[in-house]
Amino acid sequence: MQYSIFIYFCQKLLTVKYTTALIIVVMFLCKLSYAQKVTFDYNDNGARVLRFVDLPKPELQTSVIDLQESVIQDDYVKIYPNPVQDFLQIELYKQDVHKAVIVDLFGRIALILNNLSESNNIDLSHLSSGIYLLKISDKTYKILKE
Repeated sequence: MQYSIFIYFCQKLLTVKYTTALIIVVMFLCKLSYAQKVTFDYNDNGARVLRFVDLPKPELQTSVIDLQESVIQDDYVKIYPNPVQDFLQIELYKQDVHKAVIVDLFGRIALILNNLSESNNIDLSHLSSGIYLLKISDKTYKILKE
């Protein structure tokens, strides 16, 4: 990452408060095509180190979404209604699934769902209208938010 060297030298010149703001500005200017998490850590010598962690990219598939479809169902889940206006119902058939992520088509995380149970009522009213990807385990489902 070209900007990580730039941030490293700026970090040595600026205080922590300004370094964080600088990281945000540099990341915005670089127009990242994928999501990254920036963290601070300490090496063996006790010196502060800047770390960039790539977040998983959603698997985009090119296909037409059937807007009349009201239920998505397979061996893992049942998801309805789709399209959704405010609340999305997710029923899980696998006991080992407890987490899901909803991302937009740019790969930005819209919502992280932790501690999922067999039946979940998810409030999506705060999301803008558009197409989202719901990632549960190794499966990705397309959700249309009206």
